[in-house]
Amino acid sequence: MERIKDSIKINGMWNPIMCFYNEDGELEIISGHRRKRACELLGIDVVPILIKNVTRDDAIIAMGETNVLAREHILPSEKAFTYKEMLAAMVRQGKRTDLTSSPLETKLNRGRADDELSKKVKESRAQIQRYIRLTKLIEPLLNLVDEKRIGLRPAVELSYLPANLQECIHNIYESCQVTPSHAQAIEMRKLLKEGLLDEAAIDEIMMQEKPNQKEALKLSNTFIKKYLGGCSTKLEMENRIARALELLERQEKIQGKAGEKDLEENYMEQ
Repeated sequence: MERIKDSIKINGMWNPIMCFYNEDGELEIISGHRRKRACELLGIDVVPILIKNVTRDDAIIAMGETNVLAREHILPSEKAFTYKEMLAAMVRQGKRTDLTSSPLETKLNRGRADDELSKKVKESRAQIQRYIRLTKLIEPLLNLVDEKRIGLRPAVELSYLPANLQECIHNIYESCQVTPSHAQAIEMRKLLKEGLLDEAAIDEIMMQEKPNQKEALKLSNTFIKKYLGGCSTKLEMENRIARALELLERQEKIQGKAGEKDLEENYMEQ
């Protein structure tokens, strides 16, 4: 934003903001949201615009290309929802979606739309579908994907689980700071198909030792519920465990001194 502000301050607004008239007859921005915001911060209240005669589906696709996909750094969640919206728009309109190209005579089916989107974003159809699957994750798990704590492949497998079981996975992560590997996520999905996946099964799978977590201390969900059930946050759990260890250490010292005293008395008697 600072770079955009500096550029506008020095060079002015060279590129107009692209807009279209929406269903209510109001002007809506297609591209140039950040430039508009920069002008607001600079106190500029009049900007040049270019009005395109396009449909909302055209606008959705253009927004994805210019506002999200053109950025250098984009989160997996941003790609997920952008690809989903762009693909849905391409399927609905049934034509090529470049703002400058003319419609095709034939209707595009889902497969053709996949191909068109693949060409636009330069990713395979399979990869596009993987990203779109992320939109089925609950928000806390999707955040973990954005934070690179869960990889794309395991996240795709987890997206097939119902929301309540996804919440269980996140609860275990909150308690133990462990995330499922790709193999573990596949195992969960397999058990789901067999009707065998529940909270206990997820707990058992996620507590399995993984190569990159051999040095990590892990507490089972059963232990947490039994001894730390009254704690609502990770910090409260850590404080309770620390307090318990302090009391244990104090008790061991008392028992040690008592044992030394008993030995001394036995020696004197002998």
